[in-house]
Amino acid sequence: MTPPMLPPFLTAVREIIAGGAMWVRSGLWIVGDARPCGNFLRAPLPDGNADVVVSTFGLKTFNAEQHGILTQQVKRLLKPGGAFSWIEASDPKGWIGRPFYRFYMDRVIPLVEKLFLKGAEDFSMVGPYSKRFGNCEGFAQAMRDVGLEVTYRRHFFGCATSVSGRKPVA
Repeated sequence: MTPPMLPPFLTAVREIIAGGAMWVRSGLWIVGDARPCGNFLRAPLPDGNADVVVSTFGLKTFNAEQHGILTQQVKRLLKPGGAFSWIEASDPKGWIGRPFYRFYMDRVIPLVEKLFLKGAEDFSMVGPYSKRFGNCEGFAQAMRDVGLEVTYRRHFFGCATSVSGRKPVA
């Protein structure tokens, strides 16, 4: 059996590869419109034009107010029946391996970045951001609150969490 989000996701990947998508913010793709946009929270894109919105590892950098704006934008931009999928590094509270995970996120990743990525500073905040963020549960509820159909999932003992779903068709 095919997971419900797989066909839209594969379509999105095909369009991304073909150049039919636009990069909006670190890890965020909007499929269905190829115009450049600098800030997704104020995206001047037409209503109901996106087939799929996909984001990887950028949600933790937004605050609660921005999450609210983000949910409104997703609802506004998606076509009826359009899909969305978000995955985020999370803080696996309650998991016995959490201390090791926190050490990896807070110490190892910044050290690897410093030594091998010449201080790129792209990953040094992943630990603090993921700890402050917690998980995608609050974002999932915010998506439900604006009328989107939502599924929340924990992955790898809660080290990552995801939100996926669709905009209802009328």
